[in-house]
Amino acid sequence: MIKKSIYLFAALILITLNSCHSKIENFTEVSRLPAIFPDYTGILIPSNMAPLNFTVQEPGTEYEVRIHTGEDNQMVVRSKSPSIQMGIDSWHKLLKKGMGEKLFVDVFVRQNDGNWQKFQPITNEISKEGIDNHLAYRLINTAYGVWNNLGIYQRNLENFDQKPILENKSFEYGCLNCHSFRHNDPNSMMIHIRAIHGGTIIIQDGKLRKIDTKNKYTLSAGTYPCWHPDGKHIAYSVNKINWHFGTGETRMEVSDEFSDIVVYDIEKNTLTTSPKVSTASRENLPNWSPDGKFIYFISAPVVTNLDDRIQGKYDLLRIAYDVNTNVWGSVDTIISSKKIGKSISFPKISPNGKFLMFCTSDNGYFTIHHPQTDLNLLNLETGEYHKMEINSPQTDSYHCFCL
Repeated sequence: MIKKSIYLFAALILITLNSCHSKIENFTEVSRLPAIFPDYTGILIPSNMAPLNFTVQEPGTEYEVRIHTGEDNQMVVRSKSPSIQMGIDSWHKLLKKGMGEKLFVDVFVRQNDGNWQKFQPITNEISKEGIDNHLAYRLINTAYGVWNNLGIYQRNLENFDQKPILENKSFEYGCLNCHSFRHNDPNSMMIHIRAIHGGTIIIQDGKLRKIDTKNKYTLSAGTYPCWHPDGKHIAYSVNKINWHFGTGETRMEVSDEFSDIVVYDIEKNTLTTSPKVSTASRENLPNWSPDGKFIYFISAPVVTNLDDRIQGKYDLLRIAYDVNTNVWGSVDTIISSKKIGKSISFPKISPNGKFLMFCTSDNGYFTIHHPQTDLNLLNLETGEYHKMEINSPQTDSYHCFCL
């Protein structure tokens, strides 16, 4: 009798679930795509990605979303809330079965009068390849005034797990900032610590050590880093940085009063530079070419007036450097800010060495508070560049290439 009751109860649950997800037969078609956030439209989805949950930004009393590659590969989410949350197992099963195919998202919205609307299907594509399964980032209050509680974290991109790499509560709430990996390899990593217990932590092959990259010849300890492909050298900018606060569109501005480029030899524990990259101008944001033969960086003239410094524009430059012989080449101008009327920042080179992605903004180099900032792609073989289609009305910045 007990077993029969259990079976009956289970059957009632199944009937209830099926009735809750009965197919919507009657609806009015809307001749446009639905508004959703984030705007997951026309994208390539890695085949191992965590569910791309989103919010439907259309008024209604009930929502249904059908995600499918075909009749035999689909999932349905019905919700009273516009927040669409997908089951992780069903999502991964759908992606695995649909690798290399188009992924369609049909959005239905129930109106106040009880009638359903169906919007035009969103079309994406599932890649045949997966993506690196972890991402590292810093979490900090962007208002800057409250920075005493922050950390570097890693997130599993196949689900929603987040774990700390290092939190500043473990060292008396000092400042914890720039971190960098060699070729995205967690076995070669560095993190800067400032203020309390300041220094640079370098991790290589499971070994950890703390160094001080500030000496009597440099403006500061290393600030913005980039690993050389050999894993034995790191290029840094050394900066004297100022913060400025306002009330307009850009409420916080960061400027470098002085800055130079240096190279740190990890094995020899030495710093080197050249008069060519330690000039009166402000050399900043170094980035190695994949072959390790060139350092790309930005530079702006030195100015004494604060407003001129904030409004200054940066050129994109390049210099050859041989880490084995410590021989520096000559500086080449890749893109002039005067020619394009924009300031250039954050040069990043593709792993094949053929393209360079960079930001353009109206002024300065610290673009995260500049809504007008756009991403650009430069063909290093032809010298031609263009704004990327991914740009939005918000700040587009802090990009990188996946290996």
